[in-house]
Amino acid sequence: MIGKVVRGAHAGGLLRYLYGPGRANEHTDPHLVAAWDGRTRRLEPHGQFGPLTGLLEQPLRTGSRLPEQPVWHCSLRTAPSDRRLTDDEWAAVARDVVHRTGFARRDEEDSGCRWVAVRHADDHIHVVVTLARQDGRRVSTSNDYYRLGEACRRAEREYGLLVTPPRDRTADKRPTRAETEKTARQGESVPARMQLLREVRVAAAAAADPEDFLQRLSGAGLLVRPRRSQNTQGQITGYSVALPGHRTAAGHPVWYGGSKLATDLSWTKLSSVWAAEPASLASDTADLLQLAARRQEGRRGGPLTEAAATFERARREPFNRPPGLMDHQRLLRSAAKALRANNHGMPPEARSLERLVDLVVAVARLRAAQGRTAQGHAARAATAALRAHLGASPSSAYQPGWVPSSRLSESAPVGRR
Repeated sequence: MIGKVVRGAHAGGLLRYLYGPGRANEHTDPHLVAAWDGRTRRLEPHGQFGPLTGLLEQPLRTGSRLPEQPVWHCSLRTAPSDRRLTDDEWAAVARDVVHRTGFARRDEEDSGCRWVAVRHADDHIHVVVTLARQDGRRVSTSNDYYRLGEACRRAEREYGLLVTPPRDRTADKRPTRAETEKTARQGESVPARMQLLREVRVAAAAAADPEDFLQRLSGAGLLVRPRRSQNTQGQITGYSVALPGHRTAAGHPVWYGGSKLATDLSWTKLSSVWAAEPASLASDTADLLQLAARRQEGRRGGPLTEAAATFERARREPFNRPPGLMDHQRLLRSAAKALRANNHGMPPEARSLERLVDLVVAVARLRAAQGRTAQGHAARAATAALRAHLGASPSSAYQPGWVPSSRLSESAPVGRR
């Protein structure tokens, strides 16, 4: 279960949106599943939002030292593979959220914050809290994200849901809603950010030094704009890339800095690799997967490209901490270096892919030993994808035009289709 929190100033507008059709008519059967008042049904707005808004915001009018954005809005969503929770189960989840965050503990119906939980889809609910206690005491939002995470983990255990990795700042950067909608308007299947991400990853995996990296980006058909320091004789301190056909209304390229594509693609991170600073088994293996996938499947992608994208999170260290090298990790890393020494001429035959699978399995075991939940999950998922591909077609039965439905954002060629 995943929770997301945003803050706002007015409860009324939010309620109208939650009970409305949605931006794309995606809201179905909106209704209350829980509220601060145990008599939830009497609070149902039935198209008239003024009374419920007034009840929610009443403590705000009498409270003091209120925050500038006094409406706490949390969306809670289950995974696509999870079963559908009942209204009563979602109600229990919502009550646990406001209890753990301290907004309205279970014994504070008449003294805590006022809140409601609205359901308008099978897989998620929205919890709306006004940050003013009914007893006049000050409300604290300190550590609300952590408390929300605790509630999500409890719900996963209680209802047998898919266990999600903890927040460790290693997740992929996803396209924004605006980017996704723009992609649809332009008749493309993949946002520009994801197209650029794939090309930059391949260039970074194969490059031997900064100049080689920039040349590979240009050779892939990207627009490249190095950023140079004014104080150190023009030394490169960063870079941005753009797609030639992706421009603003004024005709200017839409640029993305490396760190905006992925934290490990910043110029600083890439420079540490080119400077031969200690890398990790997981990082070496990720580069090998990128190169093998590109050589075998080309720029249009396929199952190996998708597996390489899945594995990427396994290379990242939580909160950007430097990796610690254990004895068995050094031994495994030597194997990755031996394979990478021939990365420019890596053959696509099944034998080489099987050796890569062995490395991916080793990374999965290493991450499990380190207690890296998210990274271990990524490595295991990539292992399953690679084994499925080898079992189905050891010599690759990839068909031109194939686009995986599960990760369209990782599977299209650069430029317009």
